[in-house]
Amino acid sequence: MKPDVELESGIRSQLNAMSSSLIPGLLAGIMVVILSVTLSSLIFTGRLSPFIGEGVVLAINTAIITGLGIALFSHCKPVIAMVDEDTAPVFALLVSLAVASVPLTASGDQIYTAALAIIIASTLVTGLGLALMGFFKFGAFIQFLPHSVLGGYFSAVGWLLVTEGLKVTVGNVPSSWEDLLQMTTISDVLHILAALLIGIWLLFMRRRLTQNMLLPGTVLFVAVAWYAVLYLSGVTPDQAMQQGLLLGPFDGHGVHPLTPLAGVELSNVAWLPIFANSGSIASIFLIAVLSMILSISGIGFLTSTEPDMNHELKVAGLANIFSGFGGGMIGLPSYSLSSLALNMGAAKERWVGIIAILVCVLVFLFGMGLLEYIPRFI
Repeated sequence: MKPDVELESGIRSQLNAMSSSLIPGLLAGIMVVILSVTLSSLIFTGRLSPFIGEGVVLAINTAIITGLGIALFSHCKPVIAMVDEDTAPVFALLVSLAVASVPLTASGDQIYTAALAIIIASTLVTGLGLALMGFFKFGAFIQFLPHSVLGGYFSAVGWLLVTEGLKVTVGNVPSSWEDLLQMTTISDVLHILAALLIGIWLLFMRRRLTQNMLLPGTVLFVAVAWYAVLYLSGVTPDQAMQQGLLLGPFDGHGVHPLTPLAGVELSNVAWLPIFANSGSIASIFLIAVLSMILSISGIGFLTSTEPDMNHELKVAGLANIFSGFGGGMIGLPSYSLSSLALNMGAAKERWVGIIAILVCVLVFLFGMGLLEYIPRFI
């Protein structure tokens, strides 16, 4: 009878863990979707704007593949993975360089394929590098990097976030103060002010409101207010989309949930420009390593554990190799979302990460059309 009692106790324990992780997991999944849309919109701008739908698919696909691998095999519990926020701006710069090397006469498919190739190459290199560092037990040595190196890299990431944020908001990146001062059209000023006010609100309120609802609550409130203004102005959502005020339309061409490489001819890729940007790919790898170390160390502090950094590097590396072969970007554990789940009372089990992934899958299957109507300035 004793084995039956132990089995029953184990089942009851897992059911309790799953129930306590349900709400945190649902909220974390919604946050993953919001941040996936945000980060993909950083990358798929300019000549890639018509492929923003594909970008969103790649980002959520990344969250599913890397999130599942890390949630199931990481020793950190709970842990939630998503597209890495630190490498995304560098990805945006790297992709823009790759697209700039494509002739102006190239078709849209050729432009998208070139961008996808550089994304896949960067993800595979980063995944392989992380895995090798874990297998050869280099995790401990990374913690001795000077603070000046860390500060320099993350300062550069912050600057890229500012410039790419402007690119998403107004459609171009100012290369000088003169270019910035020329953004005097009413449309540009209103979009920049709206985005700036949201950023100031989040910065000001993050210590005054619960982290559980600040970002999703702000996004929901601003979206409702935005559509109220459109209604009072007599502008329909379709008209706003045609004016470039919304994230859509997603033309649906090439968007294959969970199989984003279907129909993509990678054999036509010009690989020379990718090799020419090997320095940028190396920078992405280094930033991913730093991000990984900081996130895992932070999660270990929250859970009062001492994570095996080498094991975590191996798990993240292998997950990103699978993500690369699936057409995804770099996905790493998110300290902020894992902390959010713990603060909401999630059990220290794997359920919260798995539930967050299920939310992403449901968005794939039923919610892609809704993402088209997210205002760009948000």
